[in-house]
Amino acid sequence: MSAHLPSSLAQSLTVARYEIHKYLRGMKIYVMLALMALMIGLTLFLPPLFGGSVPTDPMIFMSQLVNQVTMLIIISAVLFASDALTGEFENRTGFLIFPRPIRRGTLFLGKYMASFAIVSALIALYFGVAALLSIYYTGSIYADTLTSLGLSLLFIAGCNGLAFLVSSLMKRGNTSAVLVFSLFLIIMPMFLFILILNDIDPIVMLPQAGSAIDIVIPSYFPEPPDAIILPPIDRGVASAVMAAWAVLCSIPAALIFGRREL
Repeated sequence: MSAHLPSSLAQSLTVARYEIHKYLRGMKIYVMLALMALMIGLTLFLPPLFGGSVPTDPMIFMSQLVNQVTMLIIISAVLFASDALTGEFENRTGFLIFPRPIRRGTLFLGKYMASFAIVSALIALYFGVAALLSIYYTGSIYADTLTSLGLSLLFIAGCNGLAFLVSSLMKRGNTSAVLVFSLFLIIMPMFLFILILNDIDPIVMLPQAGSAIDIVIPSYFPEPPDAIILPPIDRGVASAVMAAWAVLCSIPAALIFGRREL
């Protein structure tokens, strides 16, 4: 009787399960949990130290916490996605995995699902803690909090897609992580600034689309007099842009990973 191999989807789910297990046993997840706790702690306890107080308006309360989400997602992409593919070549684990009866596309999908799942779980935990704290301090939760979480998941997909594309091209995980971090915090903001100066809507840039996460919950911080005012962001357009980044980055990343030699 001939043995039947599991389907590609079943293999991808197996890969994802082991990747998640690896993340849970590593230090990266504890770094993210500590960072999330630090952000929440500073937001709640720092203002009273300087004579302020914790807001009692649910919109203002959630605005303070949600404003940190895009940065958390970018850091998560650096930690959980930037070396996801590079590691197979840098650590030479590909010599053990690639000869096995599993397609590289299947392996790619499993790794992407694992990265997306772990980051989504962390961000959902952050929103959940923020919601519970909002109930405790204000008595309610701002109505658009769930919408902000949904946009966060799309931003995670886009950030992971870009991080996987970089990872498919780099030889070392550290180089890939530095490049991903630089793309989000240096290179893309420069392009965004250039687009604004030339009166071009920067919504096509992933960080600008991701800013819809916190714009859904209006910020109570006043704009400085000399600040550059960004054009208003439509939720639907921002969602489409983030989804497009996820797809248009993931497809070439999978193709490159599938053809790359050890």
